[in-house]
Amino acid sequence: MNVFKLRELIKGVVFGLVCWSMAPTLQGAERPNVVLIYADDLGFGDVGCYGATSFQTPNVDRLAREGLKFTDAHAPAATCTPSRYAMLTGEYAWRQEGTGILPGDATLIIEPGRPTLPGMLRDAGYTTGVVGKWHLGFYKWQHTPTFRGFNSFYGQNNQSHTLIIHTQKTHTQAHTVT
Repeated sequence: MNVFKLRELIKGVVFGLVCWSMAPTLQGAERPNVVLIYADDLGFGDVGCYGATSFQTPNVDRLAREGLKFTDAHAPAATCTPSRYAMLTGEYAWRQEGTGILPGDATLIIEPGRPTLPGMLRDAGYTTGVVGKWHLGFYKWQHTPTFRGFNSFYGQNNQSHTLIIHTQKTHTQAHTVT
């Protein structure tokens, strides 16, 4: 069995075990909401629920209080593109060529057909969306988040100031922020 097939099998088994472990709590109940906040340069003590005292973060604190709060997490990379790639695909970015920090006109690094976390959630009946910086290749519309598992995208393709609004049904470039 080659490494790619083994990796996909392991990811499938882990995803299946997570779903199976949640089944007793979901029987006869609605699916829980899933909100994943993935931010560049956000440290462990930068929000109130993890000990920040310099400023208040009441909305994030409430999400943590009423939801699931992680206390032992590790970043796959210290930079944006590789850490986003790893979170979406489940693959350590440095094992995939071209997953360093991308230029603004970079081509797609998550190849078509590759399973992604939002794609799995969407296939399980969730409505998925992303707000913020994509920075995983944006050379063509087919490289946007809505072609990689998200139902909608509101943000920017990279570190530019061009705001993009994109759903599976519409392709609209909104405006440039100055």
